[in-house]
Amino acid sequence: MLFDWNAVAAPGQVQDVQPCAPLTLTGDGLWVCLVSSGRCTASVPSAGPLPAGAALLLPPQSVPAGHLVLSRAPLVLEPEGSCHLLCVQLTGQASAQFLAGLHELPFLARGETCPAAAELLEQACALMAQAKSCHDELETYYRTAVDFAQVDAAAAQCMELIGVG
Repeated sequence: MLFDWNAVAAPGQVQDVQPCAPLTLTGDGLWVCLVSSGRCTASVPSAGPLPAGAALLLPPQSVPAGHLVLSRAPLVLEPEGSCHLLCVQLTGQASAQFLAGLHELPFLARGETCPAAAELLEQACALMAQAKSCHDELETYYRTAVDFAQVDAAAAQCMELIGVG
């Protein structure tokens, strides 16, 4: 099997919104939300019993502009007046490992001035470097053995069969 970057870390949904009502983010993976203006309340509704070793679910928190909210879904962001949010869903192994390292949800980080944010970004970079190293090693095995023209032709044929492209 060829290495797939999307299995390691891939962007899912992207939402650039100025909500007037609570915004509920759903789906697997890590949600990273920037409050770029205004203020909102972030909360993670309890979705039943949590597995052992799961992060502590915090009560709703007021999040001012300039902060990042890191969490799993469902994540509810309720505007406190006018606010602007940029939310990105990340999926894949690196995102799951990063999310597993968060000890509380939702986790708030204040941009580049927050030591925790710097540490979390450092962890994310380390995981991506590890994924790249694995990718490079796998490439040494299949690069010379694979006829990429035939792979591309098979992919095009599959896309045509399912009506994509």
